[in-house]
Amino acid sequence: MQSRLYWVVILFVAFSSCALLQSAKPKASLLQESLPETFSEELEQLEKDGFELKDYWYPDQDGLAPHLVTLLEKEVDLVGRVSEFRIYRSDAQGTELLRRDVFERRALSFHELNNSDVNGDGLREIVIWKGCSGTAWSCQQVRVYQVQGSRSIHLTEPISGSLFPKSLVDLDQDGSLEVIAVETRWESYEYLPHVIAPSVEEIFAWRNGSYQRANSDYPDFYQSRISELESAIDQTENPYDYLGNSVRLLLNYVRMGQPTQGWEEFERLLQTERASIVETEVWQSIKDPIWEDFKAVIDNEPAE
Repeated sequence: MQSRLYWVVILFVAFSSCALLQSAKPKASLLQESLPETFSEELEQLEKDGFELKDYWYPDQDGLAPHLVTLLEKEVDLVGRVSEFRIYRSDAQGTELLRRDVFERRALSFHELNNSDVNGDGLREIVIWKGCSGTAWSCQQVRVYQVQGSRSIHLTEPISGSLFPKSLVDLDQDGSLEVIAVETRWESYEYLPHVIAPSVEEIFAWRNGSYQRANSDYPDFYQSRISELESAIDQTENPYDYLGNSVRLLLNYVRMGQPTQGWEEFERLLQTERASIVETEVWQSIKDPIWEDFKAVIDNEPAE
């Protein structure tokens, strides 16, 4: 009986040790085993450089040569977590690194639309999420890439400055997805809390080989946003919410291509007679500065 118990204990310890060794094995090595030998040297070097291979994709991206798309992470002194997005390509001449994008304190993941033709041009795109913790409007971004031969192209790169791509939606049901970008210009606007800061979305459609601004071509999108804001304005008794949503309403009219109607509605809203709002200290202190600021915005708004 003691002998049998002894061997049971020995086997349990042996299996437990194997399990621990497997779980401790670097993720890059585990993934390497499931990849063709084509990119084994690159993966080995990444592991030596201290990267963790969070995810990968092994597509025949352009029908000409195999590619390896990697999402990587490593800890860097004085910086913290650094993520990298890389595209490798292999052909008869060898393996080359087509793209290396580096992001500090951002996490990367493949988008659900990855490996699909999002713009209707006949090629499958690489689609990833770039995210971070926090409530900043720019925290969650979608990025679209394409490989053509020995070139990698960041298709959403022209959507820049204070605009951040946040989603892909086929607004007109034509098989080509539009990019919805959020305008962050007024995210830290001094007169309104972050939660109700002036925000508006912009629409970019795929035309003539690139994503181009196309707001006024999608009036139904903005009319839907305007209806939602009108309902919120009618129901609120909070002066911050009232003023913030009034500005958002104005901005949606502007993006829809109707700035005059938007300003008339904005003026009407700021001349409200709702005592529960206009008699507050908040209303008295910030209504006029908001009025002046966004009158200047409308006066200087460039044509689409």
